[in-house]
Amino acid sequence: MHAGCVVASSYGTIRDLRVRTVGTRFLQLRPWIAAVGALLNGALLTASGAPMHQRLFVGGAMAILVASFAVEAIVLRRRPLTEAWLRTTLIATALAIGLGCTLSGGARSPLLPLVFAPVVIAFAAFARESLWVVVASAVVVLLVAFDPFGTLPAVAAPYDRWMSLVSVAVALVLMHVGVTGLADAYQRAGESTGRLRRALLDDAASRAREAESMGARVAHEVLNPLASIKGLVQLLASAPQREKDQRRLDVVQEEVDRVATILQDYLRFARPLTDLELREADLRAIVDDVASLLETEAAERGVSLEVAGEALSAIVDPRRIREALLNLSRNSLAAMPNGGPLTLRVHDREAFATIEVKDGGEGMSAETLARIGTPYFTTRDEGTGLGVTLAQSVLRQHGGELIVESEVGVGTSATLRLPKEGPS
Repeated sequence: MHAGCVVASSYGTIRDLRVRTVGTRFLQLRPWIAAVGALLNGALLTASGAPMHQRLFVGGAMAILVASFAVEAIVLRRRPLTEAWLRTTLIATALAIGLGCTLSGGARSPLLPLVFAPVVIAFAAFARESLWVVVASAVVVLLVAFDPFGTLPAVAAPYDRWMSLVSVAVALVLMHVGVTGLADAYQRAGESTGRLRRALLDDAASRAREAESMGARVAHEVLNPLASIKGLVQLLASAPQREKDQRRLDVVQEEVDRVATILQDYLRFARPLTDLELREADLRAIVDDVASLLETEAAERGVSLEVAGEALSAIVDPRRIREALLNLSRNSLAAMPNGGPLTLRVHDREAFATIEVKDGGEGMSAETLARIGTPYFTTRDEGTGLGVTLAQSVLRQHGGELIVESEVGVGTSATLRLPKEGPS
């Protein structure tokens, strides 16, 4: 499974677990908080001189609600809370409080602030699945607005204000316990998954380094018997042979050389960042060295090789930059089977230095250009596809970048952009 999927799945699991834990604690504390509010509001309603039937209705409703909270808290000691349970109990609570408001004055009910507690907590807990919370809120608004029990009087002053203060206090305490707990649960879930993500990335990087090291060791070991095979083939080829056998030995030698080239490219590509040997070097001198190596090959292909630019110092690993430049230059030579111009130019760009490899070859289509740098992607039968990948790796290790531009029938330009002060 992809690491991102693992982290996303783990985040959901950790979040759900923490939300259930917070929800359980909230539902176990709720009976005590609600009981205090119910007792105070019941006493104030009685002191207000409200009709007996209204006191019975409101008091009975509050008593039933608190009792249901208490039973729920007892059940949660033996059964795990589910998201569906938490959602249902919050919606039911909002509806019950809305009904209580209609029994105590409708829109003027001092119990109205209590409605916000379960609704706000439901929104906090189910931000992305809040449809039923919205429906419950709409029903509460309709109950309060249309007041189907309008014959019941509003609570007399000043007791209505005191009951409103009690309701606000209870709602604030409930929201503090629920919302802050949920916010903390989400934060802790994020921190846990952040640690998990870092651990996964560290593990993946460690495994990649191990695989890279093992691949490099295997490649290195395979080169040794290849060298022996090549030596034996060359020995056999030096003796008189039938023309057909000679062709076969030539093919074997070519294939051995090809395998050796692939392995050597892989070893250069797999060489880790710690292999960089940084020092101040003259980039123009490196370009001159590469041009000298390519001079004979360029002449054989009918390519006119030109070097331009002044001496320019930068903190680099000269060996690695030379390898990258050599790979890109040979790609340019291969793109000009019928000859053409090849220019290696050094530029000073303030904090950066650039080396441009520009050819007048066949050029590349946009589709091919988009795939340049993909390991083992090549348009040449004899290519390995690692040349550009190696150059990109070298540039990244130096804190720079490789910029490739091309146009079919015009040619290709590869620019090595390097920070003059070395990797940051």
